[in-house]
Amino acid sequence: MARLPSLVLTCVLGSAGAAQAQERTLTVCVDPKPAPQGSAASATPPAAEVQPTFSMDLFSQVFRRAGQPLRFVTDQPWARCLLSAERGQIDFALGGYYSDTRAQVYAFSMPYMTLTPMVFSRASRPVRPQLAADLQGLRGCGMNGASYAHYGLAAGALDTGVNRYPKLFEKLLLDRCDYVPEELEVVAGMQVNGQDILTHPQLLASPARWARGPTKHLMAAKGSAAAAVLPQLDRALEQLIREGVAGELWARHVPGVPYRP
Repeated sequence: MARLPSLVLTCVLGSAGAAQAQERTLTVCVDPKPAPQGSAASATPPAAEVQPTFSMDLFSQVFRRAGQPLRFVTDQPWARCLLSAERGQIDFALGGYYSDTRAQVYAFSMPYMTLTPMVFSRASRPVRPQLAADLQGLRGCGMNGASYAHYGLAAGALDTGVNRYPKLFEKLLLDRCDYVPEELEVVAGMQVNGQDILTHPQLLASPARWARGPTKHLMAAKGSAAAAVLPQLDRALEQLIREGVAGELWARHVPGVPYRP
């Protein structure tokens, strides 16, 4: 019997599935235009034109340090990206929030960022909720495929008919909804493309102090070969956070907003 190549680190990965994953290029889907540093255009640009996000820059280094080849997939909206990862058509979805519902389907990396929940409304009709109950009876808008469980909003409480952030805030400005729940770091990142929501004269931002700050993760289908690689990737990610590399990358993308791992 021929000896396995030394690159197949079965003992380190702890499973045959993880060793098999290391022998091939792993696919990682991302929202083609997330914030920070997503395109403000409504149409999906060709993959060659997609500008790397903070998450992409960080996990390029994570996979490199872990010795895992990867390829980003940027031609799928976020909802389809999640479904592709769930079905095993793509190995990982990058940038998803943890939720108990998702944890029934996906395995998660360690968190690589903690975000700050906010509620955005029109300055002419301000919404300053102190509790989730204060949003009842109001029209809320959100992103298709995004998770808002940390705001305490029931499923179906939001109109999630858009999959791009510029369109989301356009609906708010056009009075098609009363409020948008979204994280400070996500909205701050839109400034890279001239979408300065935080200082927009017609918009008001209020902290959602009751909401638990969501954490961002790399996600894979439970029980998949990709999920078996997550412990190895976590070790590389933890090192990059501890060494300050993650914080430096974040500051390049979104200066002025603190990085919270």
